[in-house]
Amino acid sequence: MIDVWICILFVGIQDFNRALALDPKLFQAYLSRAASYGLKGQYTKAILNCNEAIKLQPNSIRAYLYRY
Repeated sequence: MIDVWICILFVGIQDFNRALALDPKLFQAYLSRAASYGLKGQYTKAILNCNEAIKLQPNSIRAYLYRY
C-alpha cells in the first residue's frame, strides 16, 4: 500500500491521464488519479474517478473506500 502512495505523490495526474489515453481500462490508473485529486482537494473529480474504477472492478473495496 505504501508503494501506491509514493507513486501518487511523485507521479502527476497528467501521467495517469496519459496511461488512460493508452488504455482506458486501467483500473489502477483511475484509482490513483482519484487519490491524487483527493490529496489536492478536488473531491468531485476524485469521486468521478472512483466511479470509473468501480465500473471496471465492481468488487473493489478500495474503490468504494476511496469514494467514501
